[in-house]
Formats: sequence, structure tokens, C-alpha cells
Amino acid sequence: MSQSPLFEPFQLKSLSLHNRVVMAPMTMEASPGGVPDEHTVEHYACRAAGGTAFLITEGTTIGRPAASHNGSIPNFHAADALVGWGKVVEAVHAAGGKIAPQLWHEGMARKPGMGPNPDAPSEGPSVGPDGGIAMSDDKRIIRSLLGPAGPELTCDECFEELDRFVELEIEGHDADEGVPGMRAHLEGCPACREEHESLLALARDS
Repeated sequence: MSQSPLFEPFQLKSLSLHNRVVMAPMTMEASPGGVPDEHTVEHYACRAAGGTAFLITEGTTIGRPAASHNGSIPNFHAADALVGWGKVVEAVHAAGGKIAPQLWHEGMARKPGMGPNPDAPSEGPSVGPDGGIAMSDDKRIIRSLLGPAGPELTCDECFEELDRFVELEIEGHDADEGVPGMRAHLEGCPACREEHESLLALARDS
């Protein structure tokens, strides 16, 4: 089978790629203090230089205390982290690639007591009747590993979570050739995806 289509240019609205090779998100937990450093810059720039046209970053957390289970996971809201990501974007562009962040909140997958804010209770829309993670019986092992969850999010708190995603996506969308695409990932909240898309559409139209 011919592989030539893989290396043909691709155009989707304002996104123009020199081929169709895309790198999926891969969590590294290698940004001390949540700030991308020179190693992060080199990591993504090397992939672009190797011919990958479009890179989706590792999970980058939104501005919620319980969004991350590890302080070395980069965030996408603090000023110093955004400076670091700016250097990543510049390096990837210089190597001929495009890049977009995966916006992340770990939801109930974050075990209480972990991350840069260990005192913050884990949060999500999926708390079971026993106060643990709400999931089917065939996933009891996973539930036992995760431990107890925090209080279930209210509707208002869910909307606040979505607001953090929308704010960051609008910033990325409006940036001049900065981040041409965004990928939001709210762990354990598939019911929120439709509402998230609706909020984003309304925000962009306003």
C-alpha cells in the first residue's frame, strides 16, 4: 500500500500542515514546578524537526487546585508556565511544525493528597454512593487503587471548570499563529463535552 498520502500537505480552515503526520499526547511529568523548561523545548522541537507536522502536547492543567496529581505536570495558566510554552511554540515553528496543547483536569483519577495542592480534595461529577469513584463493578480494582474521592461537584462548579477550559481555548484561538488547535480533556466527565462545545461556540461568537 502506498504511503504517499501521509506525506501530502493538509489544510483545514486556517490550519495548514506540510504533511499528515501527527503526534498524540504523551504525558512526561518532566516540568519542575509545572513549568516547561529547556528539555521540554528540545523534546517538542526535535519531533517537529524530524518531520512531524502537528504535535498535541502532553496534558497541561487548567487553573483548578485539584487538576493535577503531580507537580511536574506542566500547567497552562501560570505566567511562568506560559512563558515556557511560548518558547516551545517558537522552537516548534522554527522547525517547521505546528503545536496545540491538550488542556487537562484529571477529575476523579487524581488520588486525594497528591499533586502541587495536596490539601485540595479531588473533584469530579462521578462520585459514587459510597463516596468513591462511580464506575461499573468490573472496575472495582481501579476504584480500590484510587481511594476515596472528594465531594461531588455541583452544577455551578462544573460550569466553573468548563469556564477555565473555554478561557484558555479562546486565548489560544485568538493567538496570532500561536496554537492553531486546542484539545480539551476533562477526565471522567463525558457528559460535559457537549456543554463544553456549546460554551466555546457561544464565547467565540460573542
